[in-house]
Amino acid sequence: MDVPVTTPCAHNLCISCLTYQSSNCKARVKRSRKNTMKCLSCTTDISNFLLKPQENIKLRVLIDSFQRQPKNVVSEGKMLSLLIL
Repeated sequence: MDVPVTTPCAHNLCISCLTYQSSNCKARVKRSRKNTMKCLSCTTDISNFLLKPQENIKLRVLIDSFQRQPKNVVSEGKMLSLLIL
């Protein structure tokens, strides 16, 4: 995940995925002539959010801490795989 953002509907997505989706997908136009862009995870309109998205710093720190850890950790003789985002 490059730059994690949290949408107003509380979904965590990568900003590059949102940007790619919004540029390659024709936004629907409502009767009021406002362009709408739906969240990739639900039907919430996030077009206003996409005008000025902000990085979720706490999620960025969490992702970085997981990426710095080794992929496999030996614990009590068993191999455990860590979740790498």
